[in-house]
Amino acid sequence: MQNHFFETSEKISFCLNNIAEYHGRGTAIFSNNIKIDGVFWLYQSHDGKIIFEITEKNVDTQKKIYLYLAFRSENLKNEFISFEGSTEDHSSLSIKKDDIMFFTGFYPNEKKQSITIKIRMQNVDIKNTSKSPTLLKFGLTNLLFEGDSLSFPSEQYNKITIIKVHNYREIVKIIRDKHNIAITSLLGIHVEKSSKLSDIFHFVDELCELLSIMRGFQLNWLWYEMLDDEGDVIQRTHADRIVKSYSPIYLIDPQNTEATVNFIVKLMPDYHQIRQEYMLNTGFIAAYLEVKQNDSFLQSRGIRAAVTLEMLKKVVLSNSDILNDKILKESEFKALKKEIKSCIKTLYPSDKEKRKALSEKISEINRTSFKEILIDFFNKIGFDYDPKDLENFIHSRNSLIHQGEFYCITNKNECDNSNTLNEMQTNEYFFLINFLDKIILTLLGYKGKYYNWRTIPAMEEDFG
Repeated sequence: MQNHFFETSEKISFCLNNIAEYHGRGTAIFSNNIKIDGVFWLYQSHDGKIIFEITEKNVDTQKKIYLYLAFRSENLKNEFISFEGSTEDHSSLSIKKDDIMFFTGFYPNEKKQSITIKIRMQNVDIKNTSKSPTLLKFGLTNLLFEGDSLSFPSEQYNKITIIKVHNYREIVKIIRDKHNIAITSLLGIHVEKSSKLSDIFHFVDELCELLSIMRGFQLNWLWYEMLDDEGDVIQRTHADRIVKSYSPIYLIDPQNTEATVNFIVKLMPDYHQIRQEYMLNTGFIAAYLEVKQNDSFLQSRGIRAAVTLEMLKKVVLSNSDILNDKILKESEFKALKKEIKSCIKTLYPSDKEKRKALSEKISEINRTSFKEILIDFFNKIGFDYDPKDLENFIHSRNSLIHQGEFYCITNKNECDNSNTLNEMQTNEYFFLINFLDKIILTLLGYKGKYYNWRTIPAMEEDFG
């Protein structure tokens, strides 16, 4: 496994151009027996996008008009049936309708009497043989770590190994300086005869989520190869998956190999169950990571933090073991609501508009406060928090949700004015980051080293 793992296919590029490119010939079939027979160009860029282009020369006018009208009416995908082709090195390429995201371009060339159709793909398979795989190798984006490799045990797959690509240092410098996306490492998993490929893919997806949490941005695999016993590539699959640029606001220090391995080894066995129980796969983790993306103004990232808190609230209220979002049951509150409406009518007998406005707000008094929801949730997961931090957390959330500004801006008199406004906002932002980080770590059951961004300067500390 190791020998084949360290071998790199000549088709895969570890630079900041395209990940891979393929050229060849093939035939695309559409409804009404319309066919495009010609040369194709397929490539995947480092942000994950997969583009397929096919060009046919000497196209008759009737075919050109049919395809053009289908493209203009955004119906070309519905008309598409399949594509079969072969690359220059004799690998086979098959495309089904489900592999396509959408058609992005239709380019007629009157001089050459040709047409080119451009398609954004969801995924593509490049196949060589039909042998059974013994090794799966995944290309991971923007994963940084010390040493040449990371290895850790796995209950399902014995041992997981991640190695750096050969020009790792050059790539890392660029993604740090320019916040680009690139393949920095390869993940290898040995395939046993009893292994289900679908289970391996689920495992790798969840591992990528944990690696993303650990590093503070959405990293993912963009391609994988299936290899046989001889190290020959059976199939290469490229997939357009969600990836984000490098962010320096990590949870576990990339330079601390022991903490990195410890994080995966301790959390991976129970992560699937936790992720299901608290619906972490419904957008919460993605929203949490967006807070750390260094791609917008600080206020915008603060608002993302507030949105993440609202998603956390949804997660809490969706868990049947936790506090309901209503103080009284609807049946109990109904009688009280009637009494309040009667009081409003008595107080404002002639002001219909005011009575209506106040009556519409009655239901709000039966809602459990955000603070109580969080306290109940924190008690359930065993989060040891400072009550003052919870108050500041809620103040910040309310200010961001209702006024779109940090609390230190909307309530300057209650904040430390010894710093500049920019410093105050930055401090509040990193306070939110740290509080969210600690919630996540508690939820996952982690104990060990983590990076505290609330301190100045930020530093590694013990958690749990």
